[in-house]
Amino acid sequence: MEASPLDALLNEDQAMIAQAVGELARDVVAPQHEHLDHDGTHPEELWGQIAELGLFGVFIPEDLGGAGAGFLAHAVAIETLARAAGVAGALACAQGVVVDALLRSGDERATEHLEGLATGETLGAPAMLEDDYGCKCVATGDSGDVTLSGTKTVVPFPGRAGCYLVRARRGTEDVLCLVPANAAGMAHDGPEENLGLHGFETGTLRLVDAPGVVLGGADVVAEVMTNTRIATAALFCGLGRGALDHAVRYSEERKQFKLELRRFLAIQERLVRSDTAVEAARGLVHGAARARDAGAACAQAARRARRFAGDVAVRAGDDAVQVYGGYGYSREYPAERFYRDARWCGFGEYWPAGVLQESMAALD
Repeated sequence: MEASPLDALLNEDQAMIAQAVGELARDVVAPQHEHLDHDGTHPEELWGQIAELGLFGVFIPEDLGGAGAGFLAHAVAIETLARAAGVAGALACAQGVVVDALLRSGDERATEHLEGLATGETLGAPAMLEDDYGCKCVATGDSGDVTLSGTKTVVPFPGRAGCYLVRARRGTEDVLCLVPANAAGMAHDGPEENLGLHGFETGTLRLVDAPGVVLGGADVVAEVMTNTRIATAALFCGLGRGALDHAVRYSEERKQFKLELRRFLAIQERLVRSDTAVEAARGLVHGAARARDAGAACAQAARRARRFAGDVAVRAGDDAVQVYGGYGYSREYPAERFYRDARWCGFGEYWPAGVLQESMAALD
């Protein structure tokens, strides 16, 4: 397959990271994909392999113990991992959300967690979602120390995380708070049985007057959500490309009427459509990540990338299932795994109605 011009635009450090992650994805992650999906539990060994390569600290500044390679390198790493197995990209994506928030806090109690998160010794769990739209988790307290009460859903690493990043409401303002795993007043349910991303365990976090440290207010919430959308969009690009990889390979191997499937126009239409859409989504992701690294405004760019890449991943997964025909419905083949993982695009986003309103406001 012809190399993407987007990859040619990576700088030397970014290209080296992309190559290293690509080798890990090809040699380690991809061969485990079927096992990870069938097993469904947190992949301790895979987590360690990702951590050993330093991928949890890719965009942490060097003076804080990270690689200092920037957010584009982080997005490329997530995409490359997800191309091999969605769960691998999701692990890096979730850890990155917590790291990003802690980097914006000046509180020593928060920054002391960075080293453990960067090395993978500590799992960080973003707790941003609730059963209903909006934020009903309440933070009480006027200083940097608050108590939190509420319920958060689709929280990664239930019972395994060393700290939780909780979005809450204090008065009329949203805040991000850090809650250690051993905090009083905390309970969690799970892991849940989900349709896709098996191995990326999620559950429910219940807080009753649990102590937390405020990392920032509405401005920090907005910045973290922008970066989360870029990272999540990269995850979906990887899923879309992974589905396409398998569909192309199958179309070359499978014959119908003594002809390879790829020689039929109906198959060509699906493959070319997926390739075009995935590359367009990657362009949006790379553009938003480059803007973020340059310190430019990128909130709307991140929303575009997140929305488009999610749709593309689902469509590419569906096209892959169709190319496989009846086998696409079988768990013995990879197409259905990528399709199920891509359906996660409806989650991982906070308050979709609010995102639409923000996007519309940016058009004025």
